[in-house]
Amino acid sequence: MASLVLTAHYTSGDRRFVLTEEKNLIGSDASCDVVLNDPTVSRQHACLRRTGHKWWLEDLGSSNGTKVNGDRLAEAQRVDIEDGLQFGNLVCSLTQGQQDEVELAVPAQTLVDPPTPSSTKVAVATVSSDRLTRFFTETLPALTVHCASQATPDPGFIVGALVEIFGGVWTLSRNNAVLAAAGERDAALVSDQAFTHDDCTLSWACKQPLDESIFARVAESVLALSRLQSNGPAPTPSVGLDTEHPPLPEPATRHHGLLNCYRQVPRVAQSRLNVLVEGASGTGKELFARYLHACGQDRQPLVTLNCASLPQDLLDAELFGIEQGVATGVVARAGKFEQADGGVIFLDEIGDMHPATQAKLLRVLQEQEVFRVGGSKPRKARIQVVSATNRNLKHLVDSGEFRLDLYHRIADWTVLLPDLQERMVDIVNLAAHFLRAGCEDMGHRFGGISRAALECLQHYSWPGNVRELEREMKRCALFLEDGEPLRSDHLSDRIRVARSGVAADGPLKAQLAHTEKRAIEQALQLSRGDVARAAERLGVGKSTLYRQIRKLGIDTG
Repeated sequence: MASLVLTAHYTSGDRRFVLTEEKNLIGSDASCDVVLNDPTVSRQHACLRRTGHKWWLEDLGSSNGTKVNGDRLAEAQRVDIEDGLQFGNLVCSLTQGQQDEVELAVPAQTLVDPPTPSSTKVAVATVSSDRLTRFFTETLPALTVHCASQATPDPGFIVGALVEIFGGVWTLSRNNAVLAAAGERDAALVSDQAFTHDDCTLSWACKQPLDESIFARVAESVLALSRLQSNGPAPTPSVGLDTEHPPLPEPATRHHGLLNCYRQVPRVAQSRLNVLVEGASGTGKELFARYLHACGQDRQPLVTLNCASLPQDLLDAELFGIEQGVATGVVARAGKFEQADGGVIFLDEIGDMHPATQAKLLRVLQEQEVFRVGGSKPRKARIQVVSATNRNLKHLVDSGEFRLDLYHRIADWTVLLPDLQERMVDIVNLAAHFLRAGCEDMGHRFGGISRAALECLQHYSWPGNVRELEREMKRCALFLEDGEPLRSDHLSDRIRVARSGVAADGPLKAQLAHTEKRAIEQALQLSRGDVARAAERLGVGKSTLYRQIRKLGIDTG
């Protein structure tokens, strides 16, 4: 059934509310379904009711009245979606919501704020939605780590995790033979759901079932993780990941290649191998280095330096230190290598290092000692070097810009971090993580992400990788109201148009056609498919609109 969107037009910007209930209470009190923060709006001002496909508006004895097209409302009456509304002095409008903008791909968390004494509304932001959010953002990544670290995944652990988050009774079986079951049956468990892949079945006895397509996504993810399918890949042995090591950076990745790299980090961290981390800007190279340092035992603090941020002379002084008296007013100070003695030094953008500095670095790695600039006394520098670059060091070696012997010294273990475009499986978790953090910084509750917004995020190429996604979500959080879900119109233009396949910097003709198509589709939707009324809205003739509908391939059914 179609939903309505009520838009309140504040001077500071619009605020939208999705009306999906049979009865929507409107007012300034926090207990209302639609909370309008305006001094002319009464605590319980009006009520929008739905009967079948019809919507009705009723004034609840408000002080400043409710108006429809400028006429004050005296009693309940039908309200068409194109009619203008006014609650007190606050002007609002009603439009029919697009389904993908109304449906949440990432639901909001359950409301945890206690109701105020005057509240008559129970805070029940759909328990099932909260469970799904926790499953895809917390439980599934945790199960991924567990299954990856076990030679044979424990079915009991898997179904136990499902019971903990969803409740009910979960059963994992192969060829009708039960491998594991968890949960307690009671008379309230009246619904059963099951999903079968190859010879494995995951079933759930529950009080309130999930939508079939959503349950299939949950079950398919679990069966793939458990590697219990008869034709599934053979499990790989554990490489040292155990509960004593720090948790993976949040949100935990579901990209198998990146996850495998993180699984190997604890073992490398216990060695003295030097690590080279390659990847485009924004892929998380420093985050990877910090995780490697955290996995080490009894290490000094991680020391970092961006090799591209300083000219050669200053870079040498920062790396190797400097002795007093080298120049007028110069005092002695230790360099980064001395500071990192016994620990880890992270050299970012090492591909931009000057050849003369490369030679000095090679000697430090060979001798495990360093001479300060202007000094003659060697100082200990027992370090593990983690280098990072967004350039291809092998190409730099071939062109003579980077020393081959230094390359072999710093690349005992090489890691190539994938671009975000290769990690589309992580988009939903990353976006939700960054948007939730941005909302918390603003003092707002996280309201979820609509299906349309998520599709835009998944169709965009992300040249700036994870860093670009983080900045976009923080920007969006600035313009979201408390508890408001992220919609596609909150996103930057370059991201929003990616969903349609029309690039923001593409041909002008293609961009104009895309814009015209969206405008016609919206007018048809608001006019309930009536082409004549849509033509009036757009200010064009009916025959002209029919011609453009055929030209642009718009479905009017």
